Amino acid sequence: MKQIKIKSYGLLAALILLTVSLTSCDDADQYYSDNLLTYYGWELVAVNGVPVVELDVCEFQFYDFGNGTYGRYNDRGDWYTIPITWEVVYSGGGAEYLYVYAQGALQPWEYKMRLYGGRPAVLELDDLFTGDRLTFQAY
Repeated sequence: MKQIKIKSYGLLAALILLTVSLTSCDDADQYYSDNLLTYYGWELVAVNGVPVVELDVCEFQFYDFGNGTYGRYNDRGDWYTIPITWEVVYSGGGAEYLYVYAQGALQPWEYKMRLYGGRPAVLELDDLFTGDRLTFQAY
């Protein structure tokens, strides 16, 4: 009788563990949302995993309704910003693409986008023109 009770408790513990592990892996906890994109400002911290130096930093601020700003240092070391418009396009396979239209640019900046919540939130942009992975941190 004791052996049956021990096996029953072991089976019950295994079922509870399985249930908890399956319900705690929700993708919504980790990935995207337009709200997350517009909630923060984003500062470039790495290119292809290599940290950037201060003068190579750039920042995006995405506002609601597809407006925003892009900022960076010019050749003299002065910070400047330009207005941008932007849109996110969702592919059938679930990938998200960010298109940024900067004032004065001849064509849009095109990125495959991944957003990760957390502290701090992280925005990864794969530049479709250069192939570089740009890593931004929320501020």
